[in-house]
Amino acid sequence: RFQDLPILAITANVMTADKEKTAEAGMNDHIGKPFEEAEMLPLMAQWITPAKSNNLVKTTLEDQQTANINFDELTAIDQEKGPSIIHSKPEFYLKLLGTFYKRHQHFSDDFYAALKSDDIDAAELEAHSLKGNAANMGAIEIQEVAQNLEKLCHQKSSESEIAEGVKMVEEKLMPFIDSLERFLHN
Repeated sequence: RFQDLPILAITANVMTADKEKTAEAGMNDHIGKPFEEAEMLPLMAQWITPAKSNNLVKTTLEDQQTANINFDELTAIDQEKGPSIIHSKPEFYLKLLGTFYKRHQHFSDDFYAALKSDDIDAAELEAHSLKGNAANMGAIEIQEVAQNLEKLCHQKSSESEIAEGVKMVEEKLMPFIDSLERFLHN
């Protein structure tokens, strides 16, 4: 029953060989991360036919309410390098912020629990997840320190090096988490 359902890969692996692998796996197309709405939506439109919506009035009202949100107080967001969705789809960006907050508000606890688990790749995956989510939101400095921590995990660095990497993440992430909490709960 899903024979005609298009499958689009969304991944940071953007080399030609990676795109070929997604096609070989049966996916219809490839979207690179971090994605920009201006590139992603036209590609999705090639494959997706939207159903008729009865929510047009509701969506318009939500758009009007969220269009006046000032994201400038979120200092970790690079407004120039940040995604275009900040301005074109503020309601979607607001959802991204809420998801980021819920997923990463206890990053250190989650990271160290993963590090102590039986899954040897779990801690690296925690850092990778933070890196990708930060990149999608335009939180470039958080992305960079998370990428460094991911690399340390991948290289099986010493406990002290990893602890230093977590400290660097905390220095960038926690002020942003605090500002997100104030922003989302006001």
